[in-house]
Amino acid sequence: SHAHKRLASSSAESSAVGLCFKTRIVSGVAGQHEVWADMPSDGGGQGDGPSPKDLAMAGLAACTSMTIQTRANSMVKSGRLPSTALTGVKVIAKDVTPPGGHMPEGVEMEVILEGVLTDVQRRQLMAAAETCPVKRMMQGKLKSGVTMKSR
Repeated sequence: SHAHKRLASSSAESSAVGLCFKTRIVSGVAGQHEVWADMPSDGGGQGDGPSPKDLAMAGLAACTSMTIQTRANSMVKSGRLPSTALTGVKVIAKDVTPPGGHMPEGVEMEVILEGVLTDVQRRQLMAAAETCPVKRMMQGKLKSGVTMKSR
């Protein structure tokens, strides 16, 4: 689709000093976005920012919402959805980590579509949510996997 071509790639860079968990993350074209990540205080950090897993869940929730909105805009342009039908999208993504564990076993998501939608429109928007690129990455759908080099 047009949106996938327009948003072809993204990158982020992180940097930390010493053994402090607090990490500066820069992303976007020319690094115009900045956020600080940290481990929670019970994990050895100071809790001064979202944890890496928090950021992953935020990315998944945001991507799912934006993917639904992209489909809704397409449906509006084609006349399959009135422009006032979808009044909001809320996505909650939560990792499922066993007590005392570190690695999540899965992710639970809840999608709330606000507005007056028919069952067909609701199904079409939820089908779009399944195509979120971040969700697909988390499901292991990367053709080339993740490669890492050291320098």
